[in-house]
Amino acid sequence: CQVEQGVYEEITNSEVNYGMLDYKADAIYMMRMLADLTTLYGAKAVRYNPQTDKLHYFSSGAIENVGGVKTYSLSNPAMGVDELWLNELVQEAFSGINGSGTRAFFVSPNLMGRLQNIKFVQKQIEANKTEVKFGVKFSVVDTAFGTMYLKVHNGLPIAGDADGGFVLDLNNIRRRELHPLKWTNLKYDETGISKVKAARLEEAFCCEFRNIKSHLYIQALA
Repeated sequence: CQVEQGVYEEITNSEVNYGMLDYKADAIYMMRMLADLTTLYGAKAVRYNPQTDKLHYFSSGAIENVGGVKTYSLSNPAMGVDELWLNELVQEAFSGINGSGTRAFFVSPNLMGRLQNIKFVQKQIEANKTEVKFGVKFSVVDTAFGTMYLKVHNGLPIAGDADGGFVLDLNNIRRRELHPLKWTNLKYDETGISKVKAARLEEAFCCEFRNIKSHLYIQALA
């Protein structure tokens, strides 16, 4: 992505103390959020761009690399999120595979609200037992099958998945860095291209999902 700030804009905005560093911080946040959603919902594909006469490669996400899908109903309470449903989900997530003893549950705000209505989950969240994994703070929920690391993911509704979630075995996911995060200052003002301060942010990576059966997708049905 690229950020720009006009030289004269910088002068007029000096009083509000919002400059190039703030633009850069916003750009990192937005780019990382979109990359995160691509990691979850990306669809593997190759497309030809006639304008550039080049092939464009699209990354596959977690949704294409899960071993199963656990559904629940939004309209039928008998098939909704309750203690029985959660027990089945946890059992399916941990049993019968050669995965680790922990799973990360990334859930939408709506799904978290439903999970908190389950007394078993509510009590453990109220105990305020937390752990930081890979820089992310999780609520810890211990079950007979394994340990759930529960986290609300506010990006899921942005991707149109307001009631879904992912169960991921983080020990079976590898991040492959193709191009490290890097800022490059573009000398538009000095070269006469444009009267702006500009910088380009670049990063390229992909995720490798191993032991597919250790990952699940939670899907809400109407």
